[in-house]
Amino acid sequence: MQGEIPTEKNLSYVGKLLLPVKVSPHFKFLWIGQLLSTLGSSITMVILPVVVYSLTGSTVVMGMTMAMYMLPNILVLPFAGLVVDRINRVKLMLFTDIIRCILMLLLATLIFMDVLTIPLLYVLVALYGLMEGIFQTAYSAVRAKVFVPEIRNAANALTQMSNQGIRLIGPALGGLIVSVTSAGIGFGLDAVTYLLLFVCLLFLKEIKFNKVQKFERNKVNYSPFRTRKPIAFRHGMKVRLDTECH
Repeated sequence: MQGEIPTEKNLSYVGKLLLPVKVSPHFKFLWIGQLLSTLGSSITMVILPVVVYSLTGSTVVMGMTMAMYMLPNILVLPFAGLVVDRINRVKLMLFTDIIRCILMLLLATLIFMDVLTIPLLYVLVALYGLMEGIFQTAYSAVRAKVFVPEIRNAANALTQMSNQGIRLIGPALGGLIVSVTSAGIGFGLDAVTYLLLFVCLLFLKEIKFNKVQKFERNKVNYSPFRTRKPIAFRHGMKVRLDTECH
């Protein structure tokens, strides 16, 4: 029937899976951007240990470097939720994305100039992990807004399948880049993926989010807490006085 809106009932399996891409421009840009980000991160996580080992030959330093990435990523999560509730999620994603892009470009430049040191690498990796943690928290909030009930099942399925595929392709591509070219090329490619993600996120700026209402102390009724204890105390004194009088 002409003009019929496609639904999950009258589509094939592939059609159902791609339904969010067809009907939701916001999902399309968020999905593509997240895939690019995941690809870049997968490449970096393969190249980074290779760079550390080539500089030091120490597996201990490799472990320390990964810890410098993971700790800020984990520690920021409880506070990132508070920040995301008070700042526009898309703008926060744009900010953290461009910082990650700059960090990857800086890493690539330092490697090409052969001036990268382990202390400097620790700082850059820690900042990268911090931005990653904030970005993922903001992404989860935007995703909850974009994945409306009409496309939620298909959107979740498509996102999970594509992310799994990218996580297989990314490490293989990272290993190929290190073996054929150099680690600097890999970090530069990661920076390009973040730049493309930035462009995708620009199409999500029109999404509206509900602001969290500020807590107003004067609206809280403290009267039960102010009266019960003194009343109980007075009753206790009365019982005690009555007992002593008898």
